[in-house]
Amino acid sequence: MKHTGGNILIISHNPLSKVNNNGKTLVSIFKGVPEDNIYQIYLNPDIPDYSEKCHYLQLNEKQILSSILKMNNLCCKEIKATPDRVSSTTIKSHNFGNHTKRLLREFIWKFTFWKSTLGEWLKDKQFNVVFFMAGDGLFAYDVYRFVMEHISAKGCLFFTDDYIIGRTSYSPIATIRRILLKRKIKKTLKITNELYVISDEMRKAYYKLFNIEGYIIRNFSVEKRIEDVISLEKTSDSLVMVYAGGLHYNRWKVLAKIAKELNKINNSSKVKCYLRIYSSQNISPGIINQLSVENSSAFLGGASASQIADIYADADILLHVESFDKKAIASTKYSFSTKIPEYLSAGKCVLAVGPAEVASVQYLADFACVANNESEIKNVLVHLLNDDEYRAMIKSNCENRYEKDFSEEKQKKCLEQILHVS
Repeated sequence: MKHTGGNILIISHNPLSKVNNNGKTLVSIFKGVPEDNIYQIYLNPDIPDYSEKCHYLQLNEKQILSSILKMNNLCCKEIKATPDRVSSTTIKSHNFGNHTKRLLREFIWKFTFWKSTLGEWLKDKQFNVVFFMAGDGLFAYDVYRFVMEHISAKGCLFFTDDYIIGRTSYSPIATIRRILLKRKIKKTLKITNELYVISDEMRKAYYKLFNIEGYIIRNFSVEKRIEDVISLEKTSDSLVMVYAGGLHYNRWKVLAKIAKELNKINNSSKVKCYLRIYSSQNISPGIINQLSVENSSAFLGGASASQIADIYADADILLHVESFDKKAIASTKYSFSTKIPEYLSAGKCVLAVGPAEVASVQYLADFACVANNESEIKNVLVHLLNDDEYRAMIKSNCENRYEKDFSEEKQKKCLEQILHVS
């Protein structure tokens, strides 16, 4: 799509990225907009690994605390990107202490040093669209409101995850945060022109909740297609299965289960399969041990955007997993994994393991190989590994679905919708 001019302001917790999920989703959505027309306010201490031509403003509670301690306004720092870096995150448990810390984090943002410096940064800047990728931080909605009050632009609100319907904790503090967040979203929708959501399931649920029709955005693959990549030479006759993505929401437990089942199959069958697990998240040695089963699987750490296409090219099967834990299902039910369009773009056979009620698994069930409960994993693996024609059929299905749902034309239409200002 040819960009007709005008700047885009993105507000999000995470910076633009070629690797990390939310940042990667944003990059895929705004492909086609000149990079020097893209501005971003992001709300954590990370460093962008996307283009150096984009304009990044970092604002976070560490800056606010430093401003309080040093009696000097240190909020809002312009940041230069470091392209192709591999950043890492730590798997966090959701517990009472974590909810308490989140509430304390909201209190820090009540010190409004950031408003004066953000106001100065916005001065003399013009934007056609403000695109807010919302999360569960109440303060982020305050930043969006402040921006919308200081400029004239079309406002877009985008949810990639649900934080108010699926209950993951019954602690009093978690309940208070959910109530406050729901109120904040309702107020924010009043100053917003368009609502965007990540899945059809979320669109239906949020329409019932807020009586607003949303548009669906699924992230578009920004990786190279398989025909653009030279496949790596196989080191053995074994099939290669690849998982690349987050291990949080107990996804690592499902991967460990698959690794153990592969080990049983490898020890009793002529057909062998080796699982390679890639994730930039920091995990404990204990989890690494459970993911690394001799002659069957290995945890290989993070991979940069330039490496991932080669990793996919060397795979026979690309694996997507979701946890069967009730709390994890509540967190992921309406989400749509950023990995799905990337996997489909690679032209490979896709295997999904996870509960049927999760949107990502429900989507894949139409055309991929799917196991919807843990008891099915072994039989599904045996069928998939031993039936060459079945794998070829799944591969063909995945290629066709990519062209249907994630083509360049689909991305252009999505971007046109966002950029259209009446």
